[in-house]
Amino acid sequence: MSQHVKRVCRILNNPRDVRFADIRNILEGEGYRLENIRGSHFVYTNGTVIITVVKRKKIAHPVSVERVIETLELRERYGDQCE
Repeated sequence: MSQHVKRVCRILNNPRDVRFADIRNILEGEGYRLENIRGSHFVYTNGTVIITVVKRKKIAHPVSVERVIETLELRERYGDQCE
């Protein structure tokens, strides 16, 4: 199991307590790049889709994590590998 899959599984198992660094690594691994930072809001894009992740201290806001999971379809793509 690669590091990318392990991070995804960790996020799918506990989306309320996710380190911002894990979200950043997953987004970058999926081809997204950091477009803009405004305070605690980090904006990532892959050219067509824009995702905003809110950072609180070292933790990503749970709503942002759920949005990343839905946008990247992580449950559908990696759910069977995380059981």
